[in-house]
Formats: sequence, structure tokens, C-alpha cells
Amino acid sequence: FSSSFSPLLLLPPTPPLFPPSLFFFYYSFLFPPMFQMNELLLAAGSANAQERGNATAHLEAAKEADVSAYLLELANVLGSADAPAQQRLMAGILAKNALMPRDVSNRGAIAEYYSMVSEATRQAMRAAVPRALVSREHFARQAAATLGSALGQLELLCLARFPDKAGFGWPDLLPMLSTAVTAPDSVLQQVAAPDSGSAEQLATTALEALGFLSEDCDAELLEAHANAILTPVVHGLRPDEPNVQVRAAAARALYHAISFAHAAFESDAERDYLMKVVFNACQATDETVRETAFECLVAVGEEHYGVIGSHMEVIFNVTLTVISNAEESEDVVKQAIEFWTTIAEGEVRLLEDAEEAASLGIQPGQVSQGYVRHAAGALVPELLRLLTEQDEDADETDWNPHMAAACCLSHMAQAMGDEIVKFVTPFVTEKLASSEWRGGGAGPA
Repeated sequence: FSSSFSPLLLLPPTPPLFPPSLFFFYYSFLFPPMFQMNELLLAAGSANAQERGNATAHLEAAKEADVSAYLLELANVLGSADAPAQQRLMAGILAKNALMPRDVSNRGAIAEYYSMVSEATRQAMRAAVPRALVSREHFARQAAATLGSALGQLELLCLARFPDKAGFGWPDLLPMLSTAVTAPDSVLQQVAAPDSGSAEQLATTALEALGFLSEDCDAELLEAHANAILTPVVHGLRPDEPNVQVRAAAARALYHAISFAHAAFESDAERDYLMKVVFNACQATDETVRETAFECLVAVGEEHYGVIGSHMEVIFNVTLTVISNAEESEDVVKQAIEFWTTIAEGEVRLLEDAEEAASLGIQPGQVSQGYVRHAAGALVPELLRLLTEQDEDADETDWNPHMAAACCLSHMAQAMGDEIVKFVTPFVTEKLASSEWRGGGAGPA
């Protein structure tokens, strides 16, 4: 063929002249599979609607005809340093979408479908992930993180569903991702891909993969692997990590891991270390790291309320410092406020549970520690101050510190009852006498 000829010219017009399944075999006869898959992936991302529609139809036909062969070809593209980065990204996304439907509620059906994929194809996908993970191309790395986390979830799901069936679990995944964070140069040397990127790129993407896995996988499947995930995550979030992208990815991964890290939070030593890392991140120079670190505090307050008593003084100090800092980013301030909103909501539920238990003559499972009540003296005045700082041009639909403060005060009032009145009355009295509209409006509010 001349260089100007494209096999896509052979694609039938829309609607196709014959079924996509027949076209797939016709196309396979003319071209080698790898060449065919590259061209279809290129067309699937085309701006031309007809090309894109035809390619999507033929890719779907290929999947329906033989999902193992289809996934094998996608794995070959993903793992190839010679393939264009956008095609590698498309290959990773299509492979993930083929295995993980949008509705993931039927875990049994998902596991059954994955278990029918040939062992050779599963091995090929596992091998393709690290080859793409080390790439200098961002799209290739993102595809590896996306598919790798999906495969990890599927492997753990099948291991739990089919304990007597060999070949599931992918025991090398978490060690590989961990080493990619703690010793990335060794992974780069081991994989030795011709398009290898930097150690920082690899560590960042490995942490993103751990974050995706922690976010999407059932917590009960990950609890046994919590330490294997937390070790690289904490390493990436350490204060002396020089790369901001690494720290940001680690903070996000930790946020998603908190929900299944119960064993770590039950251990005094492990909990103390984790909280120290989070507190340090709350004071990072990078805004994204700070914001995510406060999100981690929110998750800790929600998931591990019963064991954070020894850390509440530090939590109080770091949150109050941010809330009272007029120079701090609004996004960080909102997360600091959200911590206390979450604690207040939790304490309201615990008070309701205690009342119900008392009516039944039994002991409640957990009792409120009254953290909101203890913090109110310093916290309420700062939240009330934020009520007076509403931007005149602010969009009423945008969640801002003013609205976050109002919401937090509402939940604190529910948790404290009449006790909150003594902290609010001086503010209301002062602002009702104010002639400035924000102050005058904040009092009645």
C-alpha cells in the first residue's frame, strides 16, 4: 500500500453494509491482528463521527466474538513502547471497560466473566501494565494505572469467589507498585522499557494506581492488604519527599485507604505514625497536598472516631489555625470546617443511639466523646466570623467557607443543644447593632 492509503477506507459506511461481526473476520483476513487493532484504536479516537462509529462497532464485535483474543490484542498495544501514547491509552480504557461494567453491583457476574478470560490473556495484561507504567508518556502511564487497578480488583474478587481455582490474586501487583514508589529506579531497571520515564513519574503513577484500587475495590477485599498499600502511600507522603506530584498522589491514595485501614488505626504505634504523616501534610507548602490532607482528617473522623482521642488536641490546633487564617485557600478552609461538621454529625447520631439504647435498657455500642462541645469556645467565634465575610458577588450555588461555616454551626447546635447559645449570643448582639450589611445580616442568620 502507498503511504497515503488507510485501511480505514475499507470501513463500510454508516449504517454498515453488512454486520460488524462479518466485517471483523473480513478485516482480520486482510490485515495482521496487531496492525488491525492499531488502526481501529486510531479510528476510535477520530474526530470523524463515521470513522469513530464504525471503529467502535468493530471493536465491540471483536469483543463479542472472542473476548480473550480481543483483550490480548489490547494488552499487546498497551505494552508496546512503539505504539502511540493515545492508542495505548485507548487500549487500556477499552480493556478496563470490557472487564468492568458501569454497574458494578453484581460482583458475582463480574467475577464469573473475568474467570472465563484465558490465562494467557490475563498473563499478557499483567505483563503489559508495568511496561506501560514505566513509560515517559503520560497517556500510557494513565492507561496502566487505570487497567492495573481494575485488574487488581478483579483478581482479588475472583480469589475470594473461587478460592479453589488456581491462577487468581496477582500476588506480584502490590509489591511491584510498592517498589515503584519506595525504590522506583529498581523497577525502571527491571522492566527496562525503551521508553522509560523518570523515577518521579513512575512513583506518581504507581500511587495513582493504588488510589484507584483503594477507591474502587470493596473494603473487605483490601483489609488483609492494608499494610501493603499503606507502606508506599506513607512513604510518598513523607515530609522530605521533594516531588509535589508524588506527595499529592500519595495524599489522595491515603484518603481512599483510610476506610479499610482499621487494623492500623487500632494499633497505637501505627495510628500515631499515620496521624503524624497527615499532620505534616496539613502544613505542606502545596495547596493540593494541604487540601487532601484535611480530607484525610475528615475521613479519619468519620471512620475512626472511637480511637482518635489522643490526637484531638493536635487536630483542633491545625484545623483552627486554617479556619482563622484569612490568607488560606478557600478549598483548604472548607475541608478544615468539614472535619468539625463530620464530627458534629457523628456525635448527633451517637446521642440518638444512646437514647435508643437507654429506652431498651442496654448499653450503647459507642458513646459521644463531646469533642464538638470542647472545641466550641474557640471554634464557634471563628465560624461566626466567616458568616460576615460573604462575597457580594458570590454565586449562591457555589459551596464556599461562608456556607460551610453555616452548615457546621447548624450541626454543632444539634450536637450541643442549648450549650451553644452562650457562644453565639455575644456575636448576635454585636452584629444586630452593626450598620454594615454583612454584619447585620449575619446576626439573624
